[in-house]
Order: sequence, then structure tokens, then C-alpha cells
Amino acid sequence: MIRIVGLSATLPNYKDVASFLGVTDSGMFYFDASYRPVPLAMQFIGATDKHIMASKNVMDQVCFQKVLFVLLLLCMYMHEHGVIGR
Repeated sequence: MIRIVGLSATLPNYKDVASFLGVTDSGMFYFDASYRPVPLAMQFIGATDKHIMASKNVMDQVCFQKVLFVLLLLCMYMHEHGVIGR
């Protein structure tokens, strides 16, 4: 029996997942960053407010701004390549 499990490229603990599934090192292969045309980037964002709701509100605003920026880039890309309005 052959089993293949594909994981997200952003999953940092692929060895833990393999161990959980009972996969030995010889049965596991992963693609490192040299296979990616665009390198992954990681950002850590935190809120230091001591009040939990204030901290949550700050994180909500930061996440909203990040998503909005990515959507803007996506819309610009789609417009530039003539995808919008077909």
C-alpha cells in the first residue's frame, strides 16, 4: 500500500506530523526553500496591551490591514493582466 500525504509549504513542524503518522525518515521527503520560486516570509505581530479586549482589537485591526493590503495587490494584478471585466 502506498500512502502520500501532502502538507502546506508553510507548515514548520512536518517532522512532528510524520512522527504522528508513523513515517520513518527514509519514507519522508520534503522540499526545502530552494524549490520555491518565491521565498516564504514570516512575520510576528503582537499586541502589548494588558487589557485582553484592547489587545484583541489591536490584533483585529492589524490583521484587517494586512488582508486588505494583499487584496489590493491581488486586484491590481488581476486588473493589469486583464482578468477583471471579462
